[in-house]
Amino acid sequence: MGRSQDAMSAELPLHVSPESTPLCTGDGGASDQARLLAAVRAGQLQLVSQLASCRDVDINHFYDYPDNCTCLQAAIEGGRHDIVAELLRCRADPNVWNPVLKTSLLHLAVQKRDPQCAVLLLDHGADVATKNGKGRTPLHVLAERPAADDAEAERCVALGKALLARPTVDVDAADRAGCTALYLAAASGADQVARLLLSNNADPSCTVDGCSAGELLQKRGVSLEPDPQLAVTALTGRSAQNVLFEALQQRDLTRFGAVLRDNSRNRRVVDAFHGNTTCLQYASDHGLHEYVGLLLRHGADVSLANPTNGWTALHFAAARGFHRVLEKLIHHEPPPVDVPDHGGETVLHKLARAEYDPQETDLAEGEADRGLCLELLTKMQAAQPGRLQLDVNGQDKLGSTPLHYAVARGDAVAIEALLRLGANIGVKNRFGETPVRGLPADALQRYLDECVTCNDRPVTDAHFQIELCYSFLAPRRRGFVDPLPETESLWYMAQSKRHRHLLKHPVISSFLDLKWQVVRGSVWANLALYSLFVILMTTFVFLNVSRDWNTRQRRQATENPNSSNSQTVEESSSDPGFQFVFIATALILVLLILRELFQFFVAPRRYIFSFENYVEASMLVLSALLLFSTVDEEQTRRFSALVILLSWTEFFMLMGRLPLFSIYVTMFTTVLFRFVRFLAWYFVLIVAFSLSMFVLFQGDEAFPNPSSALIKTMVMTIGEMDYGSLPIAQHTPVAQLVFVAFLFLITVVLMNLLNGLAVADTGEIQDQAQIYGYVGRVELISYIESMLLGDPFNFLSNYPPFKWLRWVPDCAPCSWLGSVSPLTQLRAWLGGRTLLFFNTLPNKNLTVLPNQRNWQLDPNTCNARFSLDKQIIEDAKTLLISKRQPQDDVSERLEQLEKKLDRLLSRLLPAEDAVA
Repeated sequence: MGRSQDAMSAELPLHVSPESTPLCTGDGGASDQARLLAAVRAGQLQLVSQLASCRDVDINHFYDYPDNCTCLQAAIEGGRHDIVAELLRCRADPNVWNPVLKTSLLHLAVQKRDPQCAVLLLDHGADVATKNGKGRTPLHVLAERPAADDAEAERCVALGKALLARPTVDVDAADRAGCTALYLAAASGADQVARLLLSNNADPSCTVDGCSAGELLQKRGVSLEPDPQLAVTALTGRSAQNVLFEALQQRDLTRFGAVLRDNSRNRRVVDAFHGNTTCLQYASDHGLHEYVGLLLRHGADVSLANPTNGWTALHFAAARGFHRVLEKLIHHEPPPVDVPDHGGETVLHKLARAEYDPQETDLAEGEADRGLCLELLTKMQAAQPGRLQLDVNGQDKLGSTPLHYAVARGDAVAIEALLRLGANIGVKNRFGETPVRGLPADALQRYLDECVTCNDRPVTDAHFQIELCYSFLAPRRRGFVDPLPETESLWYMAQSKRHRHLLKHPVISSFLDLKWQVVRGSVWANLALYSLFVILMTTFVFLNVSRDWNTRQRRQATENPNSSNSQTVEESSSDPGFQFVFIATALILVLLILRELFQFFVAPRRYIFSFENYVEASMLVLSALLLFSTVDEEQTRRFSALVILLSWTEFFMLMGRLPLFSIYVTMFTTVLFRFVRFLAWYFVLIVAFSLSMFVLFQGDEAFPNPSSALIKTMVMTIGEMDYGSLPIAQHTPVAQLVFVAFLFLITVVLMNLLNGLAVADTGEIQDQAQIYGYVGRVELISYIESMLLGDPFNFLSNYPPFKWLRWVPDCAPCSWLGSVSPLTQLRAWLGGRTLLFFNTLPNKNLTVLPNQRNWQLDPNTCNARFSLDKQIIEDAKTLLISKRQPQDDVSERLEQLEKKLDRLLSRLLPAEDAVA
């Protein structure tokens, strides 16, 4: 601001000329937005006019630090009346609030003593009654300091007259400290402003700190008599909006109600901002539920937001936990509970965060109770599902949902309430955190128990029904119209050791059983295709190797080494069976390569950091070399051996994805990785003994070199000693001592330690076989869903499990191609066939008739033919019986008490008759 306009003009990228100035840069508005502010500060009117008319430029845009202003504010601060007029002509908002300075544009114009700017703002709708952060109107700002000279005094009078000429001005409005504009003028020595206010019916009786405004003026010899020449309008009293707010602050319900009745539905009064809050927001922030009820009946707007932080009245009530206020607000039509504030937080965020502790008096009187607030929302959501439009999985600017905050606070009441509202336990925030990691398992257990209900029939009745609710598993749909994955939250639960046992709960196990029936077709098809490939490839290898062996035998017999390759090729090409195996194997190999490419394109990072994919890729490359390349006989045998080993290993891994075999693969991989971790440390001892034996037994056939010595030592480690072939007796006692130490430390201690670890691991896995089976099922289903649906929730980015490797960019080509309509439709069709909520369970619940034939599912809740596992039904029955037991006990005790009372009455009544 201190620089001259010439300097500012020199810094501007484009100088204005009628012929050469372009209207817009066409880069999306980013640079045009910055150029507009620069043009305003440089005073370039024509460029301002052109840029302000650009479609991509927001004329009311607030520029962050270091500017902290709008273009209109910059023009006012620069004293550019022509630019102010032009911006207002282009529909700039004269009532824009500055959240940093906590003031309006009219306040700034008055503070600069600029009557021309003030008149321009007032003529275009500036609110003369608006208040700044201190609760002061523009009249207060005018009276804050005296004029420095006669010229400024004249401008102050002109400003005062312009403000007082507005019909909505309140000459006696008080700020947060209770000071009127006249009191500030008297205290600051702004006598000219004081005389102007007195001449326009200002009340000199305003008293602060025991001294009134009139007394302060009389001490300086200022007359309290009005000057007719300074009179602007025949104001006779204070504005209704300020009287209303004053009655609210003073808790004067009678006067408050009277003013409201006189101004019912008058939004300029009822919804007026006092500082940065309305009467409704102030009452909600202080728990004044009676005042809130009056305001709502007289048309107060619940959706109005605080200009500083974006809070509505609902935010204020929720942040403090005032349940009576919240109850009145949510019954108002419509309740904007899903509207976020400037931080992206909704009403549920405020209730979950509990960032403001209520006062002790509010707690004692029962006015503040966040648990009751959540209960109110839960009951209304259940009674009227479409009324509240609660976004229970809404994310703030940090990506956190209400459940994130409730879990961080350990608030079990809030956690269970949010789960009842359908909170997703697997939503990640910007820090990669999910609520399930800190979610108390007992709270989740109680909620899952609530999801299993039944009718009033006995458990053995033919019409007994079990109802399973899956709403908490339904993915959040805000911003999505395509099918979405359904097992993402279960995957996070399966990864948590504290929660994975809940996968056995009837609600989750039944859902997984249904999901498996949906996706098992694709799983079996993939397994069948690969099984056929393994059979054909194995057949091809044996046919190829046997032909090479026969060719080698004939070559040795004829001693014609130059005819081997051509003869083999001719015989191979002339054999129809060999040709069929070759062609069929090649076709399936192409399909498998396409499958691997698809997996890579969907999630490259996950593909790269998965060990199993390296096995598959190596097998496919070697298979292609074996089928299509010309190599010598020795190289063919090596390729063939590796292909058979890798293909059957991959077949073993694919079989492990089936629920029936997943536990065995889990045992194998668990023991394998445990052995690898331990041997990585104990391998140092094995190397030490191998080198020692090589030195001691150098020259012996068993230890010809260090590498052979290492292999021999590793073979001896597992117990293959072959003591008779070892030259122990021919060497010194040192060699015998080393050998005995090897026997004890490696063969006895180390191997028994490893065996013990294996037994412990397999025993633990067998004890939790059902849990590990469900874990494997969840991992398989969630992977299939995310692959087919294009990973809309970035679920595949959870891999690798090491955070220090997740910095590698995903660079998924399929995410770039997702906008192509045919691919999107194909993806939606393929993915939709694997989902339940999309078509099969539209109501997100399932009714089971367990005593009907084949565990019949109610067709009103399920649009497909499914059957549930018998054990799942029995678990659900057991749970329902345990839930009924306390109710039955209470009913039985009440019945016994009734019988005792009847017996007592039967004895007392005859006695009373006898006395009478």
